Amino acid sequence: MAATEKAYRELEEVLGADYVSDQDFVRQAYSRNVDPALPDRWPDIVVRPGSTEEVSHIVRVANKYKIPMIPRGGGADLVGGSKPIVEGGIVIDLTRMNRIVELNEDVGNVVVECGITWGELIEFLHKRGYTTGVEGPGSGMSATIGGGLSNNTIGFGSTKYGPCSENCIGVEVVLPNPDGDVIVTGSGASQYVKRPFSRWGMGPDFTGLFLGDVGTMGIKTKAVLKIYPLPEYREGFTFTVPEDYEFVVKVTHALQRRCSWGVSDITLTPSAVVMLYSLTDVIKPWKDMLLMKPVMMVGIEADDERMFELASDIVHEEFAKPGVTELGPTLKEGNIAEWVGRKQGQWQYFHGVFGVLPGHFSCTTCHKVPLNQMPEVFRTSDEHTLQKLEEYSRAYVASVTAAVVYMMPRGECVIVGGMSGWNKPEMRETNLKLWKERLRFQVKYGGVHYWLGEVISQAIMEANAFPPKFTKFFKDVKRTLDPNFLLSPGKFHFYSAEEE
Repeated sequence: MAATEKAYRELEEVLGADYVSDQDFVRQAYSRNVDPALPDRWPDIVVRPGSTEEVSHIVRVANKYKIPMIPRGGGADLVGGSKPIVEGGIVIDLTRMNRIVELNEDVGNVVVECGITWGELIEFLHKRGYTTGVEGPGSGMSATIGGGLSNNTIGFGSTKYGPCSENCIGVEVVLPNPDGDVIVTGSGASQYVKRPFSRWGMGPDFTGLFLGDVGTMGIKTKAVLKIYPLPEYREGFTFTVPEDYEFVVKVTHALQRRCSWGVSDITLTPSAVVMLYSLTDVIKPWKDMLLMKPVMMVGIEADDERMFELASDIVHEEFAKPGVTELGPTLKEGNIAEWVGRKQGQWQYFHGVFGVLPGHFSCTTCHKVPLNQMPEVFRTSDEHTLQKLEEYSRAYVASVTAAVVYMMPRGECVIVGGMSGWNKPEMRETNLKLWKERLRFQVKYGGVHYWLGEVISQAIMEANAFPPKFTKFFKDVKRTLDPNFLLSPGKFHFYSAEEE
């Protein structure tokens, strides 16, 4: 009997027949992500555990028969993060583990299973007057907490609260070793702590080892997230601004210096993207207005009316400059920030972008740079695009440095951009080649990618981002946790314990 057959029977004994499958239509459904570059790769088995104990059992069986494992949340992924990289293996769909375990109002956190979506959690918290600050990625209606933490996700709210992983104070993790050991990090690691309340102390920050790991270090089953009172007052403002990236840097620094307590979001949509939106139906009010200039959106929030008015005054003082026009106050008058900030547009904002060009889909290149370097990044990236223009044209590829720039705390920003690849099987190899070239170029100008999956984690290694001693350290840590290298093999080009 083949190893996968034996593994299937042992998994079925514990999970039950309803939650283990090797049928073709199920395997095919888990064979790809939403991207135009990677081939379909079918797993051998798909499992849907309902508890941490079941995940631990799956890990033990996989190690027993040396079968690769791929953890998966909502599958809302553009970079090959939640599907097999090597053919076969066990895809572990964690979306049955979607319970809210505990709301700890007195210490300001919520304990959840990692298969719950951001949308489900935020709905639960809003009804009780709370928020997680940053409320997940643009795909938050289907993206899970585990996926967000695995990718160091940013989203609306991150200008004030940072990436979602900064708001995580501990995780429960099934280690990918032969025993499927379960550990808890943060203050919850202590057997004397009744309820988790802190990430720091009692040794190194082991929580961080499992954040941004793109499912390579362990399988997160529970997470403890900070919660904040839901602000009583929230508003968004939208401005057209001069074609001047230095202006964007200055106004962002000024707002964060004067009003970091009240400004929840600052974004820039470059003029080329605004013009594209104005010629399509992606943002209808902008089409009706035929906007052509860069657009900045600012969200503010406060619990006190006086502080809210002060935040509004500061924003308008900083934007009271030549060449700036405020749109609004209504959505119909172009104030998109009002929709994003008050009507849960944060989970819909990017949907239209993916379908702007018929038959195309995004090859994302989201990465962080210091805010002061943003003007130089745009100049360098535009030059690179011009150099590759003939090759892009032959491949029907459209490239944009940034669909939006998202401002973060402490002087950094996120360049949310990429390429639009023609979604045809015969174009995948070309799309992947051009995509990885773009990623390696960004790594070499100092871009720090966070949403890694298969494609970007490999491009980082191909660009030789890490010195040899760091790469050895990285792989040694991986080997300690996953001695058989069975969890997400292929990410970072890590395929086995022996291979260099």
